[in-house]
Amino acid sequence: MKVGDLVTLSAYGKKVKRSRWVEDNDIGIIVKLVPWGHSFLEYKVKWRKSDYKSKIKTGSIAETYYWSEDFPRKDLRYVK
Repeated sequence: MKVGDLVTLSAYGKKVKRSRWVEDNDIGIIVKLVPWGHSFLEYKVKWRKSDYKSKIKTGSIAETYYWSEDFPRKDLRYVK
């Protein structure tokens, strides 16, 4: 995956707590590659409908503790 690719959550990404703030069937564009660790990348995604900052303000403390703004490759898939 590279900057500019259109993505959505994978089946795995829909199950994990860190991505629950993303609305169902939302489409996003990869805007940045985030180095994490020695040989691991995460992806910063600009979503069409979902906004992390507004959701973090309205979400419960217990829920937002698990949320993440960056996504590992396993959480994303290309839009068909």
